[in-house]
Amino acid sequence: MNSGLRKSNLNHKSTINKNELSQIVFDSFSYFNQNVSFNDIASSKAYQRDYIYYGITNKESKGALNQNVTDYIDYLEINPNIYFKLALNAGVKGNPSISNETVTQTKRQLSTQELIDRMWTKGAYEFRFEIFSENSSSSSSIIIPVKPSDIWNFNINHTRENGTVFRSSKNTYKINPANFTSKVYRLNDMVAFNKWDISNESLHRFINVSEVNLTESITEEVSYTVSKIAEGKFEGSVKFGVGPKTSAELGGSGSYKQETTQEKKFSRRFNVGDDVLATSIKVYFYNPIINNIGNNGECDLFYYSTGAVKFSIIPKIQ
Repeated sequence: MNSGLRKSNLNHKSTINKNELSQIVFDSFSYFNQNVSFNDIASSKAYQRDYIYYGITNKESKGALNQNVTDYIDYLEINPNIYFKLALNAGVKGNPSISNETVTQTKRQLSTQELIDRMWTKGAYEFRFEIFSENSSSSSSIIIPVKPSDIWNFNINHTRENGTVFRSSKNTYKINPANFTSKVYRLNDMVAFNKWDISNESLHRFINVSEVNLTESITEEVSYTVSKIAEGKFEGSVKFGVGPKTSAELGGSGSYKQETTQEKKFSRRFNVGDDVLATSIKVYFYNPIINNIGNNGECDLFYYSTGAVKFSIIPKIQ
């Protein structure tokens, strides 16, 4: 079996109904909802978090930090081609894997759970989300146990041989990982970020995603380039204008100023045999949250994708 990726089976769009969003997130789209040039700054959807965190709109140019807002990874979607990587030496790793590709049953048909019990070994994958935030010198990790049936449609092939007076009917089921398709697995607030106060923290955070294996753990140091908001955007906890830069037109002090960058070192602890699915995914404060909203209230979310892993990040009011 091929342990690498072959093609992406991830969906191209991630949607959520507006009723599942905090009202403040849905309202942010009303103020910043156009995909326009940078010069038309008052209507750019990149500034949705300025409204969510600070109450700044395309008409109100300043606001104080809302301490009740926290960003969460809303869902996880795993490319099913990753199965071949996770199944390699699965017994040693402690990962579930397919034990029987073909299962038969006379007379009656088998339920989905019966098929899973007969075709798969027991257990769950353990996906580790590792978050690097500039206000800490070490990464934070959250491990989420997930069953294969939570993240993939198995698309099991079923054929039935009808019975005769001499023999019973026979049901045959075959499972082929090449036919798997991905599911959206909702994380239900399990993966939260720390408070994102950009007056003293960088505009970037980074995420690694891996599947944890039963091997020894080690600690290493990594470096990321992070950006700080330009000087003059804050007085205490009050932010002036939209975006990370300053200019008189946006209500900031002084002339136009760029955000500043610096190297930040982090320590991280991980298992040497982990299956790495995504590294150094850059999450930017000024990435949008909602790309578009359909007539039926379905919100097309901005998402992060590496081909192996896909997710969206949504602020919520605690």
